[in-house]
Amino acid sequence: MKHLREKEGIGFEKELSDLRNKYKSKNIDLVIYPSSKVIGGATLSRIEVPKIERGKGFATKVMVELTSIADRYGEILRLSPTSEFGASKERLKEFYKRFGFVENKGKNKDYRISETMYRRPKFKHLD
Repeated sequence: MKHLREKEGIGFEKELSDLRNKYKSKNIDLVIYPSSKVIGGATLSRIEVPKIERGKGFATKVMVELTSIADRYGEILRLSPTSEFGASKERLKEFYKRFGFVENKGKNKDYRISETMYRRPKFKHLD
């Protein structure tokens, strides 16, 4: 069954593209791309906020919007935190956990996912 927004001509990939463009206009480098059709969802490669803009909540805003989009479409999100761009890997893990990401190990291990963290969609129940 297609999601209502897909019927309206607005799909998951389009919303990801719109989100990238929204933050690109604010000089925030958001690298996210749809994953394979087999697994679905999207992989977040990078959120890079300019040094002068850090600490103002931009990354949090990106994550709130991104997780909201994924939830609307029932899509899984994947990522692998890295210290490659100067951030602490442990601090990034804690940041992503605030949005429902879990480490891909132990009881949460999903062998279909190569990234080190993932987030399953949160569905809202209508009463």
